[in-house]
Amino acid sequence: MNTFWLLLMYILVVRGELLDQAAVGELYTFKIEPNIFDWSHQVINEQFRYTPSLKSYPDLPSWMRYMYSNEYHAGFLYGTPPEQLLGKSITLDIVALNKKNYETRNTELTIKVARKIHAPNIIQMKIDNLNWVHLMDPGRIENLRNIYRKDLWPESESDLSLVFMESAVNMGGRLPLRPQQHEGVVVHLGSFAKFSERLKDLQEEVRPLYKLPSCTYKRTSVQKLFENSGFKLDWCAFRIVGTDMSPEVLHHNHDGNKLSVGTNSLEMSTLKRREGGRWQGMHRDEMPSRNYIDEFAFAFAIPTVIFGILCGILTASLCFKHEKLTDISSELFFNNIFHICDEECTSNKQNSENDRESYKGSSYPTTSSTVQMVQYSDTNSQPVTTLKSLKDPNCLLDNTSLRSQSPNSLYHLENPANAYLRPKPPPYKGGSVTRSGITYNMEYIENYNIHLINTLFLSFSVVIIALGSLMIMVESALPTFIRKTFRYGKHKCNGDEHSLANKLEVPKSWFAHFYIFAFGWSICAFYLVLKGMIMHSTAPDLVVIFLDFIGGGKNDRKVLIKSNEALIATLLMTLQCVRRFYETNFVQIFSRKNKMNLFQYIVGYLHYFGSILALLINTEGFVKDSTPSTFSFTKITLVQYICLALFHFSWSQQWKTNMIFVNLRKDSKTGKIHSEQHLLPRGGLFEMVSSPHMFFEIQMYVAIMGILPQSLTWKLIVIWVTGNQIVNALLTHKWYKENFKNYPKNRKAIIPFLL
Repeated sequence: MNTFWLLLMYILVVRGELLDQAAVGELYTFKIEPNIFDWSHQVINEQFRYTPSLKSYPDLPSWMRYMYSNEYHAGFLYGTPPEQLLGKSITLDIVALNKKNYETRNTELTIKVARKIHAPNIIQMKIDNLNWVHLMDPGRIENLRNIYRKDLWPESESDLSLVFMESAVNMGGRLPLRPQQHEGVVVHLGSFAKFSERLKDLQEEVRPLYKLPSCTYKRTSVQKLFENSGFKLDWCAFRIVGTDMSPEVLHHNHDGNKLSVGTNSLEMSTLKRREGGRWQGMHRDEMPSRNYIDEFAFAFAIPTVIFGILCGILTASLCFKHEKLTDISSELFFNNIFHICDEECTSNKQNSENDRESYKGSSYPTTSSTVQMVQYSDTNSQPVTTLKSLKDPNCLLDNTSLRSQSPNSLYHLENPANAYLRPKPPPYKGGSVTRSGITYNMEYIENYNIHLINTLFLSFSVVIIALGSLMIMVESALPTFIRKTFRYGKHKCNGDEHSLANKLEVPKSWFAHFYIFAFGWSICAFYLVLKGMIMHSTAPDLVVIFLDFIGGGKNDRKVLIKSNEALIATLLMTLQCVRRFYETNFVQIFSRKNKMNLFQYIVGYLHYFGSILALLINTEGFVKDSTPSTFSFTKITLVQYICLALFHFSWSQQWKTNMIFVNLRKDSKTGKIHSEQHLLPRGGLFEMVSSPHMFFEIQMYVAIMGILPQSLTWKLIVIWVTGNQIVNALLTHKWYKENFKNYPKNRKAIIPFLL
């Protein structure tokens, strides 16, 4: 049969015509060289250019593409015939141009499309170290097929064939930065044989990489098989598509190359309609319409949410900072101002009557050298002086005669007659020195009334609820910076790059820093509470002043937490911080590739800083004029005992859950780390929820809130922790379902049977 076709092609070449055969669902290639047009082999091949087209049409069929290779100085036709051309023939006109003398020649190529059923099982891959033209070499194609026929897919030995090939640049990839590098080529191999177990295992091995656009650095267990044959694969583009899997690309159409490989087939069939390889236009009512409602909603919703967050922060600040309705100084002044006026009017009237009586009975003696001055006053406290003559020799001996009797002098007397006319200035309130020698401004501390801890956790709660809701519902519409800032660790955002967000990333292993700080901070708080109860003494002045500053001022700080409750809550918080310190620094295994944002790193410090201070702000002994009470088990209520039991259960279960994570990355026999990859956890509460450790974290904070029922600050902390853990659990649950094909469907995100 092959001899017949060769003979027939030779006859047709002599007549100026070419005949070739293609099969449905199998890649067809044809090389165009000068000898087809009877040009001598002695000429330089690079001086020729070729223009193929469908006979009587200006372009090629939709399934065929023509490319010219400067490396081989030849043109290549390639494509996969569709099923509509079964049993038909197509004729191509090929025009050749000699660029040296502009001589043109043409020939016809007739392609007979033979019957062949589409292979149902397809392997899709991208080879980075080759160009499309390199796969025109039959030897390379044979080497690629041998890798599967002999090692990975032995069942396909009889019918494995190349069903699709295209340049990675034409499929939406980018040109390499250096021209010397290869562009890459996308290749699909097909067969009727079922996929082998080794191929399925390889697909599961590379499945977590599907969210990445490219990963040339990744190595797999079969890496050497391909490298030994001269192929370097991009494992992010490796997929197997078969009858028992959801197909991604089964019908290969070159006109869809500008679309991504994962383009929806329904959309492609709507936009690209062809019959017999020729374009068929659309009706006007079939044109896709663009919905602007969602875009307008996103355009207004995101600024509105940000505006609401800012208004909430401003409202919280104004609510926590306000002038008091009663002011003692103002009330005193207002009550006395009328008294001052009445007293002044009465004094003036009495002085006028005394002046008239004094004027009528007055006499001017001529023999005396001294005259007594008249005293106009309603009191007898002012001293009486005499007016002496300057001729008197004793004049200079008596300074009282020269003392000024002006109203200004009354200010310096011990008991002036009219004290309301010139009030004394307020006393000077300067800096005070504590026992430790530190100077502070008491007046500023007393007047400062912003509760910084409440404001901090209220802001955290508003942000996590607002942005967390947007991340769950409309994440794709959010800016890249927000998505990269919000996500971290295994479910980090791998979309478009953002230079600022990338610069603000730090290793996720820095989580351990939080608990180093919390370890020391919680022990200090526990020591202060315990010391105050044992010695029945208040906290140091510096501690009280600091708590006044961050807790809204000394006038707003009231005793809401008894010493008994504070000691229990501080002990529980210390136990949690100590255990997490040990886990993160000595047990837990962090992946070196995982990152988190700098803002999340700072929030971790602020959380433990504020949470531990919340245990002291309204506690006996830490509020001015309060003394710690003694500890007694009889003061512990039934509700507090229940909260203690809940905390102990959650504390121990969270430890077991974290140990499950650690054992996933350790060898069970040697105890050494064998992988930093996040695997599917099983056992314990993992059989019911995806993030049981987050669920136990919420329970521990709720237990402490039950021990401190009067603390508003701790209620805000519980709201913040609950919102943060729920949002992260939902993102983690989504990541598990995307990266593990057989993920249990009955698992919830964080709350068993509910959420």
